Amino acid sequence: MKLKTAHLYGFGKHREQTFHFTERSLVEGFNEAGKSSLYEGILQILFGFPTRGATNRLEPLDGGRYGGWLLVEFEGVDYKIERVEGKSAGNVTIERDGLYIGDELLLHQLLKGLTRDQVESVFVFDLFDLQKLHQLSQDDLTELFFATGTTGENPYAALRKDAVKESQALYKPGGRKPILNQQLEKVKSLEKKLQESHKQEQSYNLLQAKQLQIEEESSALEKQLRQSRALLFEAEEQEALQPLFTELENLQRHTVDSPLVEEQDQQTQRRLAESLQDVSWKLQQLPTIEWDREKLVRINDRLQQLDEFLDYETRWREQQAKLAELEEQLEMIVREQQPLVATLSISAVDLETKVEDYDVSFSKEQQLDALLNATKKQLNPLTTLLTTLSIGSIVAGMLLDQFVFLLIAILLLGLTIVLPVKEKRSSLNGTEVENFFKPYGITYPTDYRASDVFLAIRKLQQLQISYKATEQRLQEVMSQQQAMQRLFPTTWRGGKQVDTAFREARAEQSKLYELKKEVQLVQSEALHQERQRQQLESKRNGIETQLHELYSRYDIATSEEFQQLVRFTHEENSRRSRLKELSTRLQGKERKELTKSALFLEVEELQQKVEETTKALVTIKQQLELLLSDEQKGILLQELEIERAVLHKLVVDYAAWRALETQIEKRYAYYHEEIFPTTLKRASALFEVFTAGAYQALQYQDGRFSAFSKHGTRFEIKQLSQATKEQAYLALRFALAEELSKKSPFFLLMDDPFVHFDANRFQQVVQWLVSNDNHLPFVYFTCHPEWLSSDTLTTRVYLETEGSKS
Repeated sequence: MKLKTAHLYGFGKHREQTFHFTERSLVEGFNEAGKSSLYEGILQILFGFPTRGATNRLEPLDGGRYGGWLLVEFEGVDYKIERVEGKSAGNVTIERDGLYIGDELLLHQLLKGLTRDQVESVFVFDLFDLQKLHQLSQDDLTELFFATGTTGENPYAALRKDAVKESQALYKPGGRKPILNQQLEKVKSLEKKLQESHKQEQSYNLLQAKQLQIEEESSALEKQLRQSRALLFEAEEQEALQPLFTELENLQRHTVDSPLVEEQDQQTQRRLAESLQDVSWKLQQLPTIEWDREKLVRINDRLQQLDEFLDYETRWREQQAKLAELEEQLEMIVREQQPLVATLSISAVDLETKVEDYDVSFSKEQQLDALLNATKKQLNPLTTLLTTLSIGSIVAGMLLDQFVFLLIAILLLGLTIVLPVKEKRSSLNGTEVENFFKPYGITYPTDYRASDVFLAIRKLQQLQISYKATEQRLQEVMSQQQAMQRLFPTTWRGGKQVDTAFREARAEQSKLYELKKEVQLVQSEALHQERQRQQLESKRNGIETQLHELYSRYDIATSEEFQQLVRFTHEENSRRSRLKELSTRLQGKERKELTKSALFLEVEELQQKVEETTKALVTIKQQLELLLSDEQKGILLQELEIERAVLHKLVVDYAAWRALETQIEKRYAYYHEEIFPTTLKRASALFEVFTAGAYQALQYQDGRFSAFSKHGTRFEIKQLSQATKEQAYLALRFALAEELSKKSPFFLLMDDPFVHFDANRFQQVVQWLVSNDNHLPFVYFTCHPEWLSSDTLTTRVYLETEGSKS
């Protein structure tokens, strides 16, 4: 039995706390850390809560759920044992692999019938057990040590003492003070007096002889009657046992040795069958999704066509932008040409056909300049006067800071500008200038210089060249656009506008992409479902393979055959269990053929004879009493009968106490012969280890315990030191725990029992606890940090007090 985990819902100061243990666990913590609460919690979850008001009933301090659960390993299987507050000792539930399997009755079976008293007397150690040793006498120590090495508890010691005391108080051979001795003397004295009075009668001896004869016959008949009654009782017992013998024989005939289904295989088959059912159900629940595989292909084909068409849109838009740009450039050129054409008075035909060929060389410009110099412009004489006056007004306004002068200057400047010039033509004939401009198709511009005219002609010529080039580029772009339009799919070559065609194509493309997403989603769901189906089918095949392998081990093929074999296994286990029960119950008994009716008649006949002899004895006693006719004999006889009755009661009491003493002695003899030698041998070896070799053996001889040192010196237990007595006691307890664990396994619970040991012996005990020689799992509670420094296998559980730090 191994304690793995303890979880306390609410117990003392612990609330919703979990503690993990191994085969060797050390629980450390200062005072008030909750060690005692955890210690009691483990025991009470296993054996029940005490009644309300008990000192060790540790309900949670802050309220809440009272109880907890333990994870305990029995024979390699983990069981979760939970106990919470309820009726009596609490409500118990036991789970295995998360499934409920039983309650208090199953817990009693798992603990092999162990009670808390038995566990505390064998597997639980604390300081108080050891401290009481120094208060006991040698005889008390012997009784305690003998019980420690046999059963762990001593229920018979006090009873044995009481029986001996009571029996010796009633009777001692040759004694005078015991009550029964005194009463025997009284009865003997009265009988002697009565016999003396009987001798006075002549018929006394004859009646006494006859009484003796009848008493002997009565004794023989009673003995025979007891034997017949014993045979009758045995016959009745045989009659009651006959069905059991018959059942036992039938079970022996029908019990077979064929292999049965192991519990693990039954669990495996149930688990696999449930998994197979779950997978099959999931396969049935998978929806069927139907989808058109060709639809996605058609959508992709159409999208490809749309993409190819819409690929032209960017280039089409670029060409449209180029066309707009070129048209805008043409318009700008025309706008720049218009003032020049108006100034030079060039006709549209000349502009279109001749301007590009105009001679705009520098020599022509010089020739024109010479012609124009002959016709000078002369300014109006007032212009000079007005200009001089305006400049003077400006200077006066600035000097005198008078705004009026500034206004006058502005008016004079205005008159200077609008005053018409007075032209005087030279005597040169203007015909030469007009003839000069005829090739250019220009009307004579009298107000411009030659350089201005030629600058305008050159600019107009450049603008016209740019116009021609831009117009040519426009034609090229339009040709490219027409060529591109011929490449469009036939669907969009019709009368539709290209922009409308692109717009409709984009709308259709958008709808097709949405439709494609929907189809792909359906496709994804269908593929996901298909993968799920394949995984489930693969899992189902794997489960069926495992089931087939399991069935093949038992030479069967189907689940029904396996269930039939399981039912047969349960029936066979029931038969074997019943066979074992009957064999135990009928052990030492033989089947006999006894006739109950004949024995019954024999008993009745013997009983009738006993009654007849009893009547005869009564008659003789009456005759003897008649012989004692005087008052003194009557009083003497009455007194004798009273004293005999008192004597009979005392004899019955003495016999009862002696019988009890005999039974206790038989029980002691059984323990001494069957259990104690093995325990004592192991305890001697442990005693030598615990005392570091100072003592070599423990011995029990003539009803007394003693210890032998390494030098061979014999010491009574009372002569040993307190620590050595404690070590001897622990050696016996550990040895008994090892022996009893073979039938009823349990783990050791120790509440700091070694605190009084010196450092050396403390290390010796702890060294043994953590060594391979100790096969008992343990949980050691302590508030002292001392422990074996080299021990790395023991699990340490640290309990913190409020305000402490780990």
